[in-house]
Amino acid sequence: MSAKAIREAFAAKKLQSAIVDVAGVGKVMVRELMVGDLDSVDHDGTPEARAKNIALAIYTEDGAERIFDHESPEDVAIIMGLGNRSVNKIIEALAEKN
Repeated sequence: MSAKAIREAFAAKKLQSAIVDVAGVGKVMVRELMVGDLDSVDHDGTPEARAKNIALAIYTEDGAERIFDHESPEDVAIIMGLGNRSVNKIIEALAEKN
């Protein structure tokens, strides 16, 4: 395959997603993160980087709206306060997609 064809295949690739049922919350969509998403928080040097990545990945079940704002201290605090079971389900779905 030519370099041009490979480049076009990358450009056409769609982000993947999965529906996750979070106990006590309901179903949410966990969307694959883009490199730009990861770069915006992975290297920000804060202990909240994981919570910010999770905030970027969680959408309403239909995928129409992001639930959390990764730049909102209040939203990041909500995610930081989640139990490990909820977070693990989200992270596992995210890991499968990334």
